[in-house]
Amino acid sequence: MNDYPSPVARSVPFDNSTNGFVSEEVQSAIEEARDTATASSAPKLLVTFTTDAGTLVGDLLVVTGDNTVEKISDNFSTTIPNGIFGIGYFKPTVTTIQVIFIGIVDGYAGFTTGFPLFVSTTGTPTHTPPTTGIVQQIGFAVSSTELFVTLMQAIRRD
Repeated sequence: MNDYPSPVARSVPFDNSTNGFVSEEVQSAIEEARDTATASSAPKLLVTFTTDAGTLVGDLLVVTGDNTVEKISDNFSTTIPNGIFGIGYFKPTVTTIQVIFIGIVDGYAGFTTGFPLFVSTTGTPTHTPPTTGIVQQIGFAVSSTELFVTLMQAIRRD
């Protein structure tokens, strides 16, 4: 390894033999972190809200009152006039739920990895954009069972 200074930071040696900008130790740490990363270890934006007993983890949610959310059962503009609010992530008690706004949620089935997901006419994630009601992309499938939540602007089609 040549002793050229890094153009990024003087404390990180430039490896001229591989045109790399990091030391072997740093590269090893990066690879180890990447190899051990899981959906559950990915960063998330979560906030706890009040809910009803029927709202479950994985449900698509809408605001129904002060700091209160509930499960949706359709994509009608009367149900979700501004799109969904978030997705149920963890339910610590019967009447509270953590809502995820950005991050990965698992527990689904039948997703096609890499494809976008939308709110269906039954209020569940689907790969098929609805032709009526509110059309809102809610994220992408990162596996057959996991959804990367990234809520997009809702569009009204009715």
